[in-house]
Amino acid sequence: MGVRFRSLNPFRLLLLVAATLVILQVYWFEWKLDDAYISFVYARNWVDGKGIVFNEGERVEGYTCFLWVALMALGLWLQLPIEPWSTALGTLFALGSLLAAAGLAREVLPERQRWAAAGAALFVALWPPFSWWAASGMETTLFAFLVTTTLWAHVKTTGRSPWVGALAALAALTRPEGWLLGGLLAADALRLHGRKGLRVGLTFLAIFVPYFAWRTTY
Repeated sequence: MGVRFRSLNPFRLLLLVAATLVILQVYWFEWKLDDAYISFVYARNWVDGKGIVFNEGERVEGYTCFLWVALMALGLWLQLPIEPWSTALGTLFALGSLLAAAGLAREVLPERQRWAAAGAALFVALWPPFSWWAASGMETTLFAFLVTTTLWAHVKTTGRSPWVGALAALAALTRPEGWLLGGLLAADALRLHGRKGLRVGLTFLAIFVPYFAWRTTY
């Protein structure tokens, strides 16, 4: 055990501390915002074969988080209790956000100081509302994870990778604000790489346009 502990470098140690803080806070707060039950009801009706509706027979889009509704439906389809499932996913995406924040910070720090990038994750973990939202049953940490990971991918690849567009599209399926992220990063990739930068915008559209077409017709 002593050898393993000593083998932890400062970067991994800070990440471990940050992750532990988030997990402890999530299960300390353990609550559900009333708005979360909107997603839960849509997911339940979807799994029960009634469609993506709140009231059977009424096709009203009363949510703004399609991807989160789909993940809630997945949990119900697997016959998992939805409240613990939402907490587990909220926690998982919160931890993913910590890793993405540290990864993004590593890209902008000098090589000798990259261990300090884990401080970004620690600062996030020390902000109680972050864990509070992870426990809420809402899509907040999923969106935070997708936004931070998209920015990390964009900085790491200087906008060359189509993964930037794919991740931004998933963010747009999670929250309407994702449109803005996708548009700005597509424009930046075009500025940096000309026609080659079109891959980011085209990948975003290839995922989002079919969803938007389905959403409109449904």
